[in-house]
Amino acid sequence: MYMHVLEINNMAFMASWVNDYPPLKQEEVNTKEILTNAAKGSAINVGGQIGEWDFITFRNHHGIEYSVSMSGGGALIQSKVFLINQQFIQLMINGSIKEVLSKKNKRFFNSFNIK
Repeated sequence: MYMHVLEINNMAFMASWVNDYPPLKQEEVNTKEILTNAAKGSAINVGGQIGEWDFITFRNHHGIEYSVSMSGGGALIQSKVFLINQQFIQLMINGSIKEVLSKKNKRFFNSFNIK
């Protein structure tokens, strides 16, 4: 697993990926189940609640976009997770709700050209 985290003013920006993700090597993989479990696992790991979520694609690869509220609703995680070939890739922003939802932080996701 590889992870890069940048912390700025109580905000965290993260990009991580796992090469040769084991379930992706199977012939029949339920990608929606893997992605849904990743979102649920994120919420459980921080003691939060999954908010809005949707399945997305990036250059024909499956992904999920979701948010997790935590800290009694005072903090928010926004994340996009993709399964690309044999890699599990996650992009995430977390911090206060106001900061995470600010337009300037959308640049983080946009910098990867993911729509």
